[in-house]
Amino acid sequence: MNWEVLTMRSATSYFKTLVRSDLRHYWPICFGYTFIWIALLPMVLMRDLHDMDSPRDYVVEMMGQAMFPSLIMAVIFGIIAAMACYSYLMGSRSTGLLHSLPAKRSTHFLAHFTSGMTMLLGGNVIVFVLVFLAQVSGMGSVKWDVTLLWLLTATLLDFVFFTLGIFCAMFTGWLLAVPVLYVGINFAAAVIQLLIGSLSGILYYGYCDVDLLPFVTWLTPIIKIGGKFKNIDYYAGSSVPNWQDDKDIMLLLLIYAAAALVLLGVSYLLYRRRHSEAAGDSVAFRWAKPVFRYLIAVVGGLALGMGLFWTVFDGGFVHSRVGLLVCLLLMTAICYFAAEMLICKSLRVFRQGWKGLLAACGIVVVLFAAMCLDLFGYVHYVPDAAQVKSVDVTIDAQSFAYGANCTDEETILAAINAQKAAIEQGRGEAEEDADCNALHLTYILKDGKEVRRSYTDMHLEKGSALHEALNVLGNMETVARQTLLRNASDWEIKQICGGCAYSSDGQCILTAEEARNIYQALERDVAANKGNWDAAKATVVDDSKYTTIELESVNGNYINLDQIPTYCKDTWKIINHLHFEQDW
Repeated sequence: MNWEVLTMRSATSYFKTLVRSDLRHYWPICFGYTFIWIALLPMVLMRDLHDMDSPRDYVVEMMGQAMFPSLIMAVIFGIIAAMACYSYLMGSRSTGLLHSLPAKRSTHFLAHFTSGMTMLLGGNVIVFVLVFLAQVSGMGSVKWDVTLLWLLTATLLDFVFFTLGIFCAMFTGWLLAVPVLYVGINFAAAVIQLLIGSLSGILYYGYCDVDLLPFVTWLTPIIKIGGKFKNIDYYAGSSVPNWQDDKDIMLLLLIYAAAALVLLGVSYLLYRRRHSEAAGDSVAFRWAKPVFRYLIAVVGGLALGMGLFWTVFDGGFVHSRVGLLVCLLLMTAICYFAAEMLICKSLRVFRQGWKGLLAACGIVVVLFAAMCLDLFGYVHYVPDAAQVKSVDVTIDAQSFAYGANCTDEETILAAINAQKAAIEQGRGEAEEDADCNALHLTYILKDGKEVRRSYTDMHLEKGSALHEALNVLGNMETVARQTLLRNASDWEIKQICGGCAYSSDGQCILTAEEARNIYQALERDVAANKGNWDAAKATVVDDSKYTTIELESVNGNYINLDQIPTYCKDTWKIINHLHFEQDW
């Protein structure tokens, strides 16, 4: 007897049997997936195409709008399909039964993967055929490019997230733990950056929230791909979508598909080494248990510890260092023992778990100490003036000053000096009657990098180094112009075509000449009154003559000018000669 041929036939038979079994048991997944897509796409096209003046443009718009739902559907049904096809690994009886069959582990793994992808791909093909029929019946032709692009996009996304769901299923013997791992892996990098940023906001004076780092977005596929889809410019006014010429989206999907293919291979290797006895265990591999313990302890301790800190101390800086560390260690201990109980399936973990608890707390203490000592050099970092291309300035004290995209060397140097003074003085005491003074800086370096700093709760004492530095910065001509003229600082006189003036006396419609005269007068006042702005002194405004000026440009833009100080004498001369009418 040829045993090799018999074994090969048996493996093939088992493969088909497993696939048919999965499809017979889990067909509602395919039905639900397909039904939702039919309601979202083909039915809408069949309903609306007959009434459209430009049906081809409408198809482009609808297929473009279907890209983001493709991501949502893949995320949801990818994990559902993975949980269904590999659910037998979560029960000792089903695992023992299937693994006792002569079929190899590779046959099991590939059969269940094939059945899951068949359900998702089959739904996409059915929807594709219905979209094809809807276009033929509605406009007599088919937009093949956008229709095929949707099919390829939906299929690649299903493959990526179904594979990620399989990877999660390999690590646990609890069915309900699979979606928890799935969500955790999808957002782990973003959550860690958020936690580190929140801790930095407490410990680092001047810390300013930043966007997700590039590598963090790559490690968070939902955010990365979703951001690309949201930037798609689709509309019914063009027969070719703007996003079709941009190959970035398809390249991005292919990169994630390649990564998913590698992840599928890793999942297969894990499956081959997974013991059948792991069914019912929270963590299926012994080597992964310490990773699980410390990850839950540290990440959970940071998140819950900071939450407890803000609840108990309300973020008070006086108590922050000691109070924050106590909160972090307390919640780290709770999270560690919770993870230990899940792994051991017992509440009696305190006697044997104290060594691991010390290690987890040690990690938190080392991280906390490194940040308190500013080993990363964040607090005292000040960019060199020669490296700065431009700076955005906001001073929010007794007086307000604002300057955007300031490129002159004098303003850049003044901003750097103000930052140094803020660092030197440090954070102020949180007194109830203290004024919240703030300095916000955003540097754009010549190499394209962005540096942000935000100094709040500053104690502003007249005559101090910080007070003097802020006054120098606030009285810079580029800052003073934008503070009083807002974004009208880039306007030209000939662009102003009129406007309105509002006050307690009524309103006044401004002619083009009057509006231009007010603008020119305000420019003269800005240039002639250098040194009048004081960060520690409220801007002098005549409340009895409170006036808001609204200027209009020829391109339809408006700018509101209010809180005009009394030292703007030329401007007030013109305002006082305006004729206000009470007609409202």
